[in-house]
Amino acid sequence: MFETEVPDDQRLHAAVERALAAITEVADLLAADVLDVCSDPELIPLTTRLAEIEDRAAASSSAVVARLDQSGAVRALGYLSTRAWMDAQLRNPRRENAQILRTARLLRRSYPATQRSWLNHVITRAHADAISNGIESAVKGLDEHTRDQARIDAERVLLDISRDHSPDIARAAVTRIRLAADPDGAKAAAVEADGQQWFSLTPVSDGWLCKGWLSNINGTALATVLEGRRNSRHHMGRTSEIDFSESLVDETYADEQAAKRIRHENALVLGEIAAELLNSDGAGRINGERPHIEISVTLAELAQGTGYGELSTPGAPRRQNTTPIDLETIRRMSCDADIRRIVTTGIHRDPDTGDEIDPVLGRLMAAPTEVVDYGRAHRIVPPGLKRQLALRDQGCVFPGCHRPPSMTEAHHVHHWSAQGTTDLGNLALLCTRHHTDVHTRGWTLTARPGYQAHQPGFWEVRPPRPPTWADTG
Repeated sequence: MFETEVPDDQRLHAAVERALAAITEVADLLAADVLDVCSDPELIPLTTRLAEIEDRAAASSSAVVARLDQSGAVRALGYLSTRAWMDAQLRNPRRENAQILRTARLLRRSYPATQRSWLNHVITRAHADAISNGIESAVKGLDEHTRDQARIDAERVLLDISRDHSPDIARAAVTRIRLAADPDGAKAAAVEADGQQWFSLTPVSDGWLCKGWLSNINGTALATVLEGRRNSRHHMGRTSEIDFSESLVDETYADEQAAKRIRHENALVLGEIAAELLNSDGAGRINGERPHIEISVTLAELAQGTGYGELSTPGAPRRQNTTPIDLETIRRMSCDADIRRIVTTGIHRDPDTGDEIDPVLGRLMAAPTEVVDYGRAHRIVPPGLKRQLALRDQGCVFPGCHRPPSMTEAHHVHHWSAQGTTDLGNLALLCTRHHTDVHTRGWTLTARPGYQAHQPGFWEVRPPRPPTWADTG
């Protein structure tokens, strides 16, 4: 008997079917909770092998997509392009399909060595993307006579790097190749990147959503400022809220918590920078006035600590131009602020029809009301008194904080709306962060026995009182 040789295309189809059957069996076993009986050490090889299977499958799929794109198969089915067929038939996001197709085309047409290395799992998908897309971007400005050789030379170097290093290292190497190969193109790309920068602030629910994209220069500048502020001695004065004592064995958890903490610190630092600009002459002018945060609240509610106020929202639509804000935040922000008496009729009117509406509904809807008297602004803490505070406190009085007077606010220990006086014996300098701690976290300021109000060290800062059984039960 003679054995019949199976054609390669049939072998390929058969191998794909076996691979699908194998991975289906794996998925079925996992769905049946077979992992519960696996020992912990077994999980490591399972994870690495499945990652290899996933990457090899992606490499194989890329090669097939490139061949499919070259054929007329999808057009014979009525689709205008391979991308249109992928969007209709493959369960990937449209953007991911675009990237898959672009890389597949580049590998088949110009980077066969990279494609073979990926198929053999010498490099990963991320490496293949970085090499093919990166080199193509680097050589596009070269003349056609040198472009092909530049591709070959760059691919050889990047494959050597990618075999032993991460995709991030390969991407950094691509950037250096681009700068060396086409300095004029790199300059033009930098100009283009500068023009493509954007940043948006959108009010959502109880806060603001920040999104944006910055050039390398501006992004690095901002990152440097954030890093410096986070690591300043000022921030070391506050005990971290994260306790790593029981999680040191779990490095992943510790890393995640540290990253979360840094993101939180970044938000606080940006708020501090904005507050400092608003308190100085560095924030420009709006209608001839220094930019300022405007909050509206009734004096009775501020004194009683009930109700809420309205925070003006710049750039918002007419019906959303204020945001409700809690009384304790208003107390903190009004410790050291300009205050203005405004008298209104108390009659709220529909902004569209002008008809009078119920006062309660009107306030809940933030409907406009007629202003009868708009008084002059008066500084709660006058400049002369603020200078006396600066001489006494020398900056934020919080232990370990070294923020100078220019970066602080005058805090009323007993708020002025509750008959607290505005004098040295009732005022202390606090930076924005520690001012928030005093108002919201239970830190307190107490006059030191034997000290006079004009003497340095007059205030003693005490941490929150820990809860007792009586508090909890």
